[in-house]
Amino acid sequence: MLFHSISLIFSFFLLSSHFHLASASSHPSLPAVRRSKPSGRADFYSHRRRLSKRQPGYYDDIPKVQYIELPLDHFGNGNGTFKNRYWVYDAAYKPGGPIIVDDAGESDAAPFAKDMKSSLTVSFANATGGIVINWEHRYYGESQPPVPGPSILQPEKLGEYYKYLTVEQALEDFVTFAKNFTYKGQDLNPGNVPWVFVGGSYPGARSAWLRQRNPEIVFVSYASSAVVEVSEQLPQYEEAIFHYYDTHGRKGCMDDLRGLIAWMSKVVENKDQHAYETFTRSIYRSQSSDIYHNYFQLSPDQGSNYWDRVKKTLDPMVDYVFADFQNGDHSVTSDFCDDLQEKAAKFVTYNQQHQRLVDHGLIEALGFYQAQTIMAGAFYDLFTELLADPGLETRDSTAASGREVEDAPAKDNKVDTDTSGDIVNGNKCSKSDKNACQKLITDNQGWFYQTCSELGYFFTKDDMPNRKPEQLSFRNVTYNIQDCVSLFGSSVARGPSLAPLKKYGGKKTLNPSNTYWVDGQYDPWRPTTVNALDSGRYPSRDIPESGKTLQGDNFFGAVVNDSYHVPLHSCWAIVSEGETKLDEPNPECKNGAEAQQLFLDALQEWLPKFEKHSLAIAKTGADRKVVNDVPVANKASSFIEVAGYSAGMLMLLAVAFVIF
Repeated sequence: MLFHSISLIFSFFLLSSHFHLASASSHPSLPAVRRSKPSGRADFYSHRRRLSKRQPGYYDDIPKVQYIELPLDHFGNGNGTFKNRYWVYDAAYKPGGPIIVDDAGESDAAPFAKDMKSSLTVSFANATGGIVINWEHRYYGESQPPVPGPSILQPEKLGEYYKYLTVEQALEDFVTFAKNFTYKGQDLNPGNVPWVFVGGSYPGARSAWLRQRNPEIVFVSYASSAVVEVSEQLPQYEEAIFHYYDTHGRKGCMDDLRGLIAWMSKVVENKDQHAYETFTRSIYRSQSSDIYHNYFQLSPDQGSNYWDRVKKTLDPMVDYVFADFQNGDHSVTSDFCDDLQEKAAKFVTYNQQHQRLVDHGLIEALGFYQAQTIMAGAFYDLFTELLADPGLETRDSTAASGREVEDAPAKDNKVDTDTSGDIVNGNKCSKSDKNACQKLITDNQGWFYQTCSELGYFFTKDDMPNRKPEQLSFRNVTYNIQDCVSLFGSSVARGPSLAPLKKYGGKKTLNPSNTYWVDGQYDPWRPTTVNALDSGRYPSRDIPESGKTLQGDNFFGAVVNDSYHVPLHSCWAIVSEGETKLDEPNPECKNGAEAQQLFLDALQEWLPKFEKHSLAIAKTGADRKVVNDVPVANKASSFIEVAGYSAGMLMLLAVAFVIF
């Protein structure tokens, strides 16, 4: 995202992971951030456009935006409220049907509202007679608390502004909303009808956390690419990408990138200014070029000294090559690697050397310095392409929900070459124009704060000996925390708290009932999910009884072959209203059709088991007391899920549980 310089944004997951401060101008504004998030839905809207042609009246009756006023602080004495946006789509509703929530996560939810009629969640609603709610997360889109004014330009004040952007506060927003939800005169709270929470990436984690935390509110959870293994370090993200290309015909190109990473690390370690400037100049070619101004111009906002700034230009270079991997589109990487080979072919003189080039890359075939010159030319072509096509998707175009959005603001998804708005708003904000100050607060900035304060997901170097590097050597936790502090001040100086992991457990332990876990085979965020290869657990397609989990190391879930992040959100099949089976699946989505049908089958199994119940146990807002930083009602509701007694007895047991 950018405020006063041109930056390429990086994700989910969240989504999520190493930070880059973009170059700044002299105009007052917030420091720009390049931040990785878990993102998905690469083909989300192109798929929806295809489906819309099969649905007459697709754009008719776009749901009206609605608001609920919520407290900024549910658990303490914090003052203030904000308005949280949501949308309701009820075309498939039949009395007694479930409420199906599509969580937008760390994204502006508005672009999804106009497309609610064609979505994965609507396929669930059509099969169950449900209502769909599109829910916006606090501090994203227009669900923003008011800013204090020009003081927001100071890191300490910006950190203060975001202090109520926490996982627990956001979960409690939803609990409060659900408990008080009425629609067209009907009390449709979770005590009266079952609620199904659908999320992918960071929202997928939220779905699982809510079912664990508030089973009396969320009856069923759909947790796709759920990044529940909150951690400071995530070297596995890049490892997954390199491994994929190593085994899919691109090992030579990957070895060249590993060699370049090792060389750039040495340049920084040795403070070899001549080597840095010679290499980067061979890419941007002129200080008057757009490539220089967008990718290599050093700025005070990038750090206090020359080498701090250099790190910010080198840090994202290889990431640009992998711009679209997690979304399942390999075009940028393929173009770059093909470009390398085409340029190198001019220097290959015999067949054996050509085979070495194909199998082991430029460095092995031609030597490092010749390879470096060729790589500089390929990066020139890459950056030229990115600047020529502002609509080119990036690796982390949005979280951990990180859904690619048609008609979304360029600041969230694209290489934006127009910074005039940020400069103007920065100047107006400095003159106490609060509206201008509010416009400087962006979704990517909010996600950056969440990773700095709680979630981590830092893309750090691995510490495996005798292995070619796949991350720059200076990419460590300290480096990332320094970036956090530069934007949000001392409030994040201790690094991410990892509170959700401590509270709910991670990929090896978290296992709420009535939860479906689905992941993509090649998703680089998969190491943070229960479907991780090292979780010690195994997905099963056996549907457990409602309120129960599978035995042993098994959990209810699936891995979709040949797919990536949030697989079904980007490729699903239509379900006609009143039907419980998929229409003819889109051929492009055939691998996901079985996984989608499996969840539909689970809904048919679980929803009839719902029983009306009192919500009195799960107090919300200021009435919820906190013990050891865990809301008392959370402990009670988790206990209730296991116990099988009457509501009155359960209340007594819950009190006893807390006291003793």
